[in-house]
Amino acid sequence: MTGVYVAKNEEPWANVGKMESKGIDGNFGFTQNFGEVQVTLRGNVTYAKK
Repeated sequence: MTGVYVAKNEEPWANVGKMESKGIDGNFGFTQNFGEVQVTLRGNVTYAKK
């Protein structure tokens, strides 16, 4: 066969480094009724720093 790549079964890759990250995460929601119609607005905010 040509053009076929078969990977050799090797040890799996691993994360061996050290890392520290800081940040905040939050979400918000707002619901409003207009007669028989209900409208919902939702959002998510994330700030991250390494």
